[in-house]
Amino acid sequence: MVSSLLDSLEGTTAPFFDYTFEQLLIMRKFEKISTKTFQTVISLHLDQRLYDNSISREVNLRIKDLSSILRSTKRFKYLRNLFLSDAEFSFQNLVNQEILVMIVHQLMDTTICLDEEYQGKVLRILCVRHPIYLFNHWLSYVEKFGKNPRDFTITIENDAKPWFLHRSMEEFSQLSPAEMAAECIYQLVLSQEVYLTEYKNLVTIDFERFVLTPESYVSKLEQYCGRRFLNLSSSLGKENLPRKHINESVNLPIYRRYASDRLSVDYDHKNDYARVAKSIKQKLSQKYISKMEEASHIYEARFGVWFDK
Repeated sequence: MVSSLLDSLEGTTAPFFDYTFEQLLIMRKFEKISTKTFQTVISLHLDQRLYDNSISREVNLRIKDLSSILRSTKRFKYLRNLFLSDAEFSFQNLVNQEILVMIVHQLMDTTICLDEEYQGKVLRILCVRHPIYLFNHWLSYVEKFGKNPRDFTITIENDAKPWFLHRSMEEFSQLSPAEMAAECIYQLVLSQEVYLTEYKNLVTIDFERFVLTPESYVSKLEQYCGRRFLNLSSSLGKENLPRKHINESVNLPIYRRYASDRLSVDYDHKNDYARVAKSIKQKLSQKYISKMEEASHIYEARFGVWFDK
């Protein structure tokens, strides 16, 4: 949703996923590669990414993917560039003018190592959501962890758990799927809170208020990125923004894969919150109910709630 909006920023690439980028940062976090090696490889990788993107090499043409350039507001530029020779491009102009927009997952403080090499050049936009509304999404993921051939998550402790669960805990693989989901959410909220407390140079987009009142976030993004949005009303409309209810998401197969079809607009925000919280408690032991409640408290202490309690 946010990546679709960022796509309409002038002077940027179409947003794309870059798992090699993620993996390099994770390897550096766990000191699996030296600082010098990391700086060399990441610099080469980003230069290659920028150049390939400029000539429409290795871009996503899968029409059903949300990150497909065929869905981008810049699609005609990418299609045109497919037929031009690389000699017709000025790489230096691209370095000076175009911003690479990468979509990453759970990295947070993992990205701080970039500041040594790219001081003042890394723009961070952190998208967050209330823990209870992430539960079904994470439940759909953990059931695939270590089993689905399309899951490429880096693991630690002899493949026993995902890399972002680096805090001490009981054996992850012995938990029920619901407990796994709760543990993932709990640890990520703790990491998120530490990151937001210690690192200030970023824009945070809390999902609930963003979908209800996106205008102030748009202004923040324009100021932060130093670019303006083009065709903004069209981009907002494509994502059904603003919404009257946080659950009025666009009905796409990729969202349904992660349990968006379990969301409902039949209740007002306060009652929907209570309904979702109750359904989660029915799946968890008291230990993990407490963890979900703590995660919710941390989130609400920072971002508040979007309804009158």
